[in-house]
Amino acid sequence: MAEQREGQRLKYTVTHYRQPHLTHEEFMKWIVEAHLPIAMPVFKKHRVLSYTLLSTFPQAMASMQADPEGHASIKEQEKWVDTSRALVSVRYAIPNLLESGEVLDMEK
Repeated sequence: MAEQREGQRLKYTVTHYRQPHLTHEEFMKWIVEAHLPIAMPVFKKHRVLSYTLLSTFPQAMASMQADPEGHASIKEQEKWVDTSRALVSVRYAIPNLLESGEVLDMEK
């Protein structure tokens, strides 16, 4: 495992799965209104490079998986990639913390 270099900024990645009894809207409201206001200062304190909320877009994933050019791009991946542990997703990117350190309005 690589060690953190002094002064180097971090990229933090986490995949959250909403509880099945919650709607997408309820989950996003919690993320934006409750979670991020508390988490953002922690990210900045620990020199996280940026924070982007990724919202899953299943229709785009299906379209990409059906594309013949997409199939060609992964033709030999089994030689290089442990696909049993790969995470693939297509999502909308909603930036909340910029590399400059600016926190964007999370409710927009």
